[in-house]
Amino acid sequence: MEQDKIEEYKVQNCFLLRQLLTTLITVLSGGIVGLFFVQNSFWKFFFIVIGFFFLAVFVNSFKKNNIELNEYLYKQRKIR
Repeated sequence: MEQDKIEEYKVQNCFLLRQLLTTLITVLSGGIVGLFFVQNSFWKFFFIVIGFFFLAVFVNSFKKNNIELNEYLYKQRKIR
């Protein structure tokens, strides 16, 4: 019974993390697109590079979270 409750909390946590990451990716990509409408300067290109870096980090985290969520939902745990 206790194990089922822990598993339920883990699944709920994965859903919430996926929602948070989806929001972060959406806002960050919108910010990067918005930077293309700013006048050319060093800071524009600096923030675009930093934005793409964080976008890659969040997309990677989103993919890992989806894999973990699928493992919990479909009970296909991989031996590591």
